[in-house]
Amino acid sequence: MYPKTIRKLIELFSEFPGIGEKTATRFVFFLLKQKKEFLKKLIENLENLESQVKLCAFCKKTTEKGPLCEICENPTRDLTKLCLVSKEQDLEAIEKSGVFSGLYFIVEEVSSVSQKELEKINIEEIRERIKNPKKFGVFANFKEIILAFDFTVKGRMLSIFIEKKIKDLPVKISKLAMGLPLGGELEYSDEETLKSAFEKRE
Repeated sequence: MYPKTIRKLIELFSEFPGIGEKTATRFVFFLLKQKKEFLKKLIENLENLESQVKLCAFCKKTTEKGPLCEICENPTRDLTKLCLVSKEQDLEAIEKSGVFSGLYFIVEEVSSVSQKELEKINIEEIRERIKNPKKFGVFANFKEIILAFDFTVKGRMLSIFIEKKIKDLPVKISKLAMGLPLGGELEYSDEETLKSAFEKRE
């Protein structure tokens, strides 16, 4: 049996998404073989993650600035469009593609498409950002809300659920076109596919 410290680290690494016990064990023994300088840098950056990284007051993107991230505080963005995504990796993929110049909001992820799980989403948090962005320090006037979720069953259900909850607001609601492959995740889509999906949104 491994020593207690190693067992505890294996347990912690096993909590990472997609990481099983075998991979977690490899991580720990990889660290054991590293020089002290590497471990010091790792510890320093983990401490910085806790002490310096926070969430943007408007979009919930991670930032070391504050209270707004570099996107939300940029006055040259298109302040009439708001894109809803389910995770920051999707936001980064869209930004990298250069196809969208508006603002974002990261909707909390759901673990399943059950009604009970969907009801956990704080819809008022979304509605308030659409209706009163100035409350969060963003001087926008949204005319279009883009639902940019994965082309998976969960993503489609999330899109339908949110659309129903905000359809009474005086904004256009659009979804990405079917240029994305069924079952595909935005995070892994290439730039041309994302560009096509945004340009042909409906």
